[in-house]
Amino acid sequence: KLKDVQGLLRSEIFVRALKEGEVDKSITATCGSGVTACMIALAFARVGRDVAVYDGSWTEWGADPECPLETGLSKSGFRS
Repeated sequence: KLKDVQGLLRSEIFVRALKEGEVDKSITATCGSGVTACMIALAFARVGRDVAVYDGSWTEWGADPECPLETGLSKSGFRS
């Protein structure tokens, strides 16, 4: 069972995914302004994974027409 009684992802599944997730590259957390990215990085840090935070995030990146942008489904099936 993936979710708890409140409909949230069970914490032990989340922690296992953070610890054991297959990551072959460095991880950089991003979001709209950098605030949520810090929470993502904190979650990874709590389980011993090193994550960089791009504090400019999409606000800065998306404003620069020279920055590359990919959309659609990733190899893992998640929409970017």
